[in-house]
Amino acid sequence: MDSSNRTDHPFTRFLLFFITGLVLLSLLVLAKRDWEYPLSGHPTFERGVRRNYLNDMNNLRPELVLLGDSTLNWGVDDKVVSAATGMKLHKIGIQGSASALWYLLIKNSIAQADFKPEVVAIFFRDTMLTDPAYRVYGEYFLKIDEYGNDADETLISKAYNIPRSLPDRFLMRFLPVYAERSTIQGWINGWLQPLLTQPVNGCDYVCVEYAKARVFNFVRLNPAVYSWDVISTESQLYTADKLLFDQQFKDSFLPDIIRLCKRNGIKLVLVRLGTNRFSSRADEPFLLRRYLVRLEETVKAAGVAYMDWDYENGISASDFRDSVHMNAGGREIFTKVFVKDLIALLETK
Repeated sequence: MDSSNRTDHPFTRFLLFFITGLVLLSLLVLAKRDWEYPLSGHPTFERGVRRNYLNDMNNLRPELVLLGDSTLNWGVDDKVVSAATGMKLHKIGIQGSASALWYLLIKNSIAQADFKPEVVAIFFRDTMLTDPAYRVYGEYFLKIDEYGNDADETLISKAYNIPRSLPDRFLMRFLPVYAERSTIQGWINGWLQPLLTQPVNGCDYVCVEYAKARVFNFVRLNPAVYSWDVISTESQLYTADKLLFDQQFKDSFLPDIIRLCKRNGIKLVLVRLGTNRFSSRADEPFLLRRYLVRLEETVKAAGVAYMDWDYENGISASDFRDSVHMNAGGREIFTKVFVKDLIALLETK
């Protein structure tokens, strides 16, 4: 009997320690975040809507806005586009952005500007425009937090009120440690890293963050490892449910983007970028091809211009720096192709 009790004591101590830790961390989170309890089940927006792009629109008064993620930055030379079209241009390429952030930028920055652009061109890959929950959690939420708020019911309902398992929904609402696990990890890292480096070389938090940015920047990363990571992340766009256009479209941000542009007299152009995943039209999966046909039919019926990726445009695998980003050679070729198609579009309007 005594032996049995002695065996139980370590587990009991562990359980008490674990529960105490959860309670203390939960109290810390609540104190830091000043959350109402129970939680909403979706991330809480803490800041007002940032106005930097709205200010850019008012100050620059661009006639053409290019909107996309890092593939836009690497794939299009905006100076060449501006010179060829004679249009004042503003390029907004935000790394890690997707349809939720593009919707917010159009709604709260571009459409709110005193001077509305004539054309907004959104650069996307395959199913990005109809996946409202793509790149809205974790590190990607930080940008959405800057340009959105809790008053935007469209943003909350489409990006964050997605079905989850019952245990996940319960933990997200009632256990702050679980809901804010990424934030807690950031707090711990922010405390530990300077603690370890300060005594050695006097490197504080700012110094650590600068060093991390230098070491882990895009160019110095192992290209093979980085490419694998990009492919893994992009694979979310090709699951069976994401390829069913008619089911995805109505719950996506694309109808809202189209409506906002129409209401503000802005010509919307959707530009599909190619990747290194497929080498030809025949190489694309049947479901993706059918998805893209339905996408083109639907947006054209709504008065939106659509530019599809042309596999015969002269860009080969050697013109990509990884699976989705073009290098300098690919950028030069694609910019010429885009300029040609854009000028043709502007002449026929």
